[in-house]
Parts: sequence; structure tokens; C-alpha cells
Amino acid sequence: MDTHGNTHGNAAQRMNTHEHVLEFDGGVRAYPPTRDGGYWRVRWEEAGQRRDTSACSRTEAIAKASELMERLGRGTATDLARASGAQLVEHYLDPARRPPRGQPWSQRHREEQVRYCGRYVLPEIARIPCRRLTRVEFQRILDRASTLSVAQHLRRCLTGIVNAGLDEGYLLPRQDVLRGLRWNAALGVSVGTEPVGRAITEAEIPTIGAVHRLATATANRSRRVWWRELEILLVAYSGLRWGEHAALTARQVDADRRRIVVDRQVIETRSGLMTTLPNGRRRRVTMYPATTPGGFDLASLVTRRVHELSDDDLMFPAPAGGLLRRSNYGRNIWDPAALTAGWPRACGRWRWTFHSLRHVFATWALNQPGLRIDGRVLRLTDFVLAAGDAMSPMAFGYQRRSREDLLPTGSPRRRPATTRISRELQCSGDITRSMPPTRPRSAIACRDRYYPLP
Repeated sequence: MDTHGNTHGNAAQRMNTHEHVLEFDGGVRAYPPTRDGGYWRVRWEEAGQRRDTSACSRTEAIAKASELMERLGRGTATDLARASGAQLVEHYLDPARRPPRGQPWSQRHREEQVRYCGRYVLPEIARIPCRRLTRVEFQRILDRASTLSVAQHLRRCLTGIVNAGLDEGYLLPRQDVLRGLRWNAALGVSVGTEPVGRAITEAEIPTIGAVHRLATATANRSRRVWWRELEILLVAYSGLRWGEHAALTARQVDADRRRIVVDRQVIETRSGLMTTLPNGRRRRVTMYPATTPGGFDLASLVTRRVHELSDDDLMFPAPAGGLLRRSNYGRNIWDPAALTAGWPRACGRWRWTFHSLRHVFATWALNQPGLRIDGRVLRLTDFVLAAGDAMSPMAFGYQRRSREDLLPTGSPRRRPATTRISRELQCSGDITRSMPPTRPRSAIACRDRYYPLP
């Protein structure tokens, strides 16, 4: 045993005639008690000041000194060793904290994280010191989820909390609290998963006749509002999401070239309705046909509606004016109209929803021979940008279907190119009336890509 320095690992004993001192890297020292039953003292220097803490035993003193040495080596404040799980969650939810991607959370995402932390995370770790958190506590948090979907969202929330704790110093890398975490479903809970990137089936796509019946039913239910029929058909043949169509203004519609600039959406928060950037913060430009497959003169009615409004007026406002709320629309317009139109139901819910109208647009766009955008034939990448689904399973599902249609005849994986929707489109006559070629004049930034404007 060396009586002068550290010669074994990170710590060694130094003996003199008065005491045995444990020395660690970074200037951390542990001093034994001066009398029987006394406490060990752990001392170090931090930010030019002398600091110390106590320990009941030699083992505890070594553990504390090792942790202090690791925190000092990482440059994190040693006071965080006394932080609780509640303080860790508070730091994660702090609006002033900069997320790893550098972009602030949306209001909806923040409310979701607050809800998950309050309902699942804090009941398990609020009073536990961060230094004592283990995989056991995080497994209990994950097992509180009632469904697979909630478990997946909660797992991402826990990953964010741990990453924030590691960055700030609330947690140490050696704790490794997320390794091997798996959701354990309760008895009687289904764990069936949907394959990633699956193709959209024909049963999930409303037929052309069903779409037009629904549009007619909405018009009959709102006889004083002639554009309710236009609302359904424009959404079905432009690919707008609910929030994007609710926030649509006349300024965003180019009736001459049949283009729609999608640069905002409406979201519902606990404090009310608010407008934000579109899904994924991706602005895009989409299109719509002059005439729908059912023979509806969509272009002329869009022009009529735009001419009724000023630039900042909503295309489809609520009955009392202002932004349209999804629940009110579903109760007062959608449900009665879908019932009148004979839309199918399953397990007490509509089999086709408002979002299903986007599948109508996707199928229509991919089945148009020679459809041009800015002078060139529509490609799959153009469709992905127009639909705003660059990273969604829907885009990959249509991509997989499109690729299978290109396989050689007789291939066991080949699907018939003429599906139910495409047959209806072909039998409907001159429906494309493709957009006239135009030269791109400018571009809208779509995160790290650009989509040309007409």
C-alpha cells in the first residue's frame, strides 16, 4: 500500500500517524471519522470553493466520492446529485430548455408531454432521488400504459426525459435506466401490431359514389350554405388534412392554376383553437382537378367561392364565424350526412373518416396518365410533397403498391394495375384536364427540400 499517492485505480489509501484518507481523481478525498460512530467526510473543490458532504460508512463514502468524481469529470454541478425525479421532469418540461433538434415544441406536443408526465411518470419517480433511479422505476412507468399505442408514446416520452437528464447532469450514463424496457400488457389487453409501411387497402378508400353522396348530403343539410358540398369534394381531391382545411383562406388558393398553398393548420389545445405550421412544419403546394370523377365542376365552384371572400377570409368557417371545431362539425354535419349517404359503420364508428378523403386524393393522383406539374409528368416524389406525407406510412404504402404494379406480368407479387378506384376513374370520361404547363417562378422551403410554385 502506497502511503503517498493514488496507485491503484481511481482511489487508494494514504496512511499517516493520524488517519487513513481515501484519495480520488479530481481532488476528491474521503476522511474517516475521528471517533467511533462518527461520519465519514467527503471533500472536494468546485468552482473555486471547498465543498463537503457526509457518509455513514466507508462503502457509502466511496460511492459518493466516485459519483462526485464522475460529475466533476463531466463538468456538471454536483448539487444535481440531490435532485429528485420531480425536478428532472420539471427540467424536461421547462419551456426555456432547448430540445436536441433545436426547434421548440408545438403547443399540442407540449400539452401531450405534460399529460404523460403528470399521469404516468410523476406518480412513480417524483420523490425518488435521481441518483437512485433504476430500470425498475422506469419499467413500472411503462407498465402503467393501458394500450400499445399509449406505451409507444410513453416510451418516447421517457427517452426524452432521460436524454434531458443526461445532458444536464441529473442522470449519469452508468445508470442506464432504459436498457431492456418492454411494455408488459395487462391480462386481456391485445398486443397486436400493425406492420410498418403497409399499403392502404381498397376497403379504407371511399368510393367515388360514396364521396359524392356525402357531399350532396352535407349540402342538403346546410341549404343556406351552398359551399358545404364544395368543402367535401375539395378536401377529397386536394389531400388536405382536417386542420389544414379548417385554416384555409382565400389567399392560399390559386383558382387560375388550381393550386393550394398549404402553410398553416388549426390545432385544438386545452386553451382553445390556434393556428400553427402544417404537420411536421412542412409547407407544401397541392393541386385539385377541374372536374371530379363524378362530373362535379370543382374549378368553377372554387373560383366562385374565392371571389366571395377577401384574402384573409376563411374558405370554410364555422356557422357562427371563425375557426371550425372538429367535434361540432362531426356532430352537426358529418355524422348526419354520413348516415344519409349510407357510409358503412363498424364497432359503432364510421369505417371511413374525414381523413379517409386523403386516400381518395392519393389514388386519384397516382392513377392519372400524363398528369403534369409545372410542365413535367407527376412522379411519386411530387405526390409525396403534394400530400405532405414524406415520412408517413401512407406514403410508403402507396409507394409499395406503385412499385408492385410495375413488376413484370406473371410475377407472384404483381397486383392488378386496374384497381376499383382506377376503373371508376377510367370510366368517368375526361376527368384529368391536366394542368397547363407553367414555368416555376419561386419556391417554398419544405424543411430541407424545395417544391416549385407555379
